[in-house]
Amino acid sequence: MTNTDQIISSIDISKPDYNNMRVWSGFFFDQDFELPEETAEVVTEKERTQWFLKEDVFEKYNININAIGEYMQSIYPDQKFSSMTPQIAYSEQTQGWDLGPHTHNNEIALHMTVFLNKETNQGIYVHNTDKEFFQEATYVANIFDQCCVFPFTGKEWHGVDGEAIKDVRKLLYIDWMK
Repeated sequence: MTNTDQIISSIDISKPDYNNMRVWSGFFFDQDFELPEETAEVVTEKERTQWFLKEDVFEKYNININAIGEYMQSIYPDQKFSSMTPQIAYSEQTQGWDLGPHTHNNEIALHMTVFLNKETNQGIYVHNTDKEFFQEATYVANIFDQCCVFPFTGKEWHGVDGEAIKDVRKLLYIDWMK
């Protein structure tokens, strides 16, 4: 079974929550993610740096991101993708990077996060309101290979407690566009 098959199988057995978010463990499995030497673009904003990556970044891990996109389109049929090839970014954040509760209704149809920290670090909170956000939201821990995916419809509140970040918070953003 390829990594692509394992990822799709893990997503398939995960149950969507009230935000239509799915959480599972397993993307790179027994391999460490290595930031490629050649990246498309680097953007630094205060305590966050993002490296935008080329679509072939996952080939060496035996991951077909377009096949995963096709599967995502089938389980999120209301989110129409312009392409099965997503925008991919590796991101690092440090303590103080504040991304409190917010929503998006932009060009992103579906957002996936793949966490990369070997030691537990600040994850992501997702909820259907900004009220009592950090107390009531679903929390997805940032530990290596923990993943989540949810649609961007403008109703999914999500955020990070920047003060809870330890050392460097590492993750991948994989966004299928409208």
